[in-house]
Amino acid sequence: MLIEQPILPGDIIEFANTRGTVRRIGARSTHILTPENLDLVVPNSALLENSITNWTLRDNSVRRTMRVGVAYGSPTRQVEKLLYQSLNEDERILKNPPPSIFFADFGNSALQLEIRFWMQMRQLTEAWIVESELRHRIDENFRKEGIVIAFPQRDIHLHPAEHPLKVEVIKST
Repeated sequence: MLIEQPILPGDIIEFANTRGTVRRIGARSTHILTPENLDLVVPNSALLENSITNWTLRDNSVRRTMRVGVAYGSPTRQVEKLLYQSLNEDERILKNPPPSIFFADFGNSALQLEIRFWMQMRQLTEAWIVESELRHRIDENFRKEGIVIAFPQRDIHLHPAEHPLKVEVIKST
């Protein structure tokens, strides 16, 4: 660990379903602080034997990805403009490289758009805060324009020729 230096104090890392900030690297173990404020003492051998994602090895710029689903029938070009507007309203989202939005898929219950943006991340919780604020902005901008964020829906197809249905209209009291 000390020779190869795949991680350094201050780096934000992820390994074996654990995320945190490297606090200290010793000869036998590494101290990691999690977002829950837990101090983990991890044997260096465990770090060397497992894959590590180092979010901040070269610099603090990280790309984040979010998906947004809108109701079928939504004007996708307008949705895209509103998403860009929401991204541009947050100063923490980097302008270079610029954010990008893709019409990702025709989902089961929604038209899926994928947002990709870059930000500076010095702490793991910063990404969660920026993403949460972005979701609030998207929701507010969509509400103003009448865009509906999709929810799961199912169509039921009945075949009355095979199994006749009795339909009654009941007057409410």
